[in-house]
Amino acid sequence: MLKKHNMKNFFLLIGAVSFFISCNNAEKKSAGGGLKAKADSLYQEVLHGHDEGMVGWMKIEDKKKAIQHLQDSVNTLAGKASADLKERLSGAMNDLQTAYNDMDSWMRDMNLDSATDNLEQRIKYLTEEKLKAVNVKDAIDKSLKKADSLLSSIK
Repeated sequence: MLKKHNMKNFFLLIGAVSFFISCNNAEKKSAGGGLKAKADSLYQEVLHGHDEGMVGWMKIEDKKKAIQHLQDSVNTLAGKASADLKERLSGAMNDLQTAYNDMDSWMRDMNLDSATDNLEQRIKYLTEEKLKAVNVKDAIDKSLKKADSLLSSIK
């Protein structure tokens, strides 16, 4: 009888340990799944930021050509008005080139496969990349607006 009772306790103990282990594993999987979902979401946001930035980035060369054409024309003029216009055109050209270079550098340096084996590191990296995407897109948008405003004021 004692042996049967010990065997029953043994199976209860094994059952309880198994239950606690499975609950603990479920919590870890749930937490890991939450981190995975966050990393996946950030990854998609970075891609979206990249795509939005590319729309403006691809317009920069045309704006630079238009400004360069005006710069070439203004260089033949003399006087204070042309000096002010030259400065504004040069500033717009510099802003466009900086935005273009920033996007180019960000795309070249970005590693979307970074830290795939460490979700916490990946989330940190993708959060930083998302911020860079926003900043690059803003710089592109501002430089294009400045160029558009300048070009439309001259026409």
